Amino acid sequence: GGRVVPVEVRACQITYHDQEATYLLLRDVTESRHAREEILAANRKLKELDRLKSDFLNTVSHELRTPLTSIKWSTESLSGLNESWDKETFEKLLRIIREDNKRLTSLIEQLLSFSRLDAGQLAPKFEPVELKDLSEKAILELSPIADAKQIRVSLSGSPVTVSADREQIRLVMTNLIDNAIKYSRTEGPITVEITDHQSHAILSVKDSGIGINNADINSIFDRFFRSDAPEVRDEAGTGLGLSIVRGILDTHSGSIDVTSTQGQGSEFRVSLPTTQKLESS
Repeated sequence: GGRVVPVEVRACQITYHDQEATYLLLRDVTESRHAREEILAANRKLKELDRLKSDFLNTVSHELRTPLTSIKWSTESLSGLNESWDKETFEKLLRIIREDNKRLTSLIEQLLSFSRLDAGQLAPKFEPVELKDLSEKAILELSPIADAKQIRVSLSGSPVTVSADREQIRLVMTNLIDNAIKYSRTEGPITVEITDHQSHAILSVKDSGIGINNADINSIFDRFFRSDAPEVRDEAGTGLGLSIVRGILDTHSGSIDVTSTQGQGSEFRVSLPTTQKLESS
């Protein structure tokens, strides 16, 4: 029933006045072995982080290049318009420019938020924020993306006010709803619900999309992480959105968790202290 302890043994033979003796030096090396294992684990983590950063830079380069190329092509086409071009074609090119511009703006917003978060400069400016009203605006902002996939995003619940940074919480909502749209199948329903629960406001975003596999669910909030699942790789993304969401919620004394079944959908639940709780702390 004893504990096995790794021991380093050193032997030394000494001769003195024709007498020989062997001395053994025993040293418990548990701590040094643990230290070596920790160093090896840290090195593996650094190598993985380098790999993720490299993937991230490649992804961002692609994410920037694609809409810029599309905008360039559309503007060149518009500059060559003549009387033979119909109104439908003209409006289609303008729509492409608007959508790609929004895509670039969203990417730059993510990069700036991540940079500020990483530098510890994402200090929230607290003010009363009504979550249901903000959710309606986030859903409206993302409606063109949802409409393109014939997805209906429904909102339910009662108005709940929290003390928060309006712009940062808007970014939390748009990230979660955008992900739900992105990883949902065409015509798949998405529900956003706001509830007031024991001094906390709960924001739930639930979809019936591709879900998250068990191997990835503990990593999805890590910076730069993107699943190797083909359904995820087929969609545009930087691997920063959910890490920014968690970082923002940390500065608001909030939290986020997820439940998911692969192939059946996911539900993200955000918890934020209400105004009263933050003011009393």
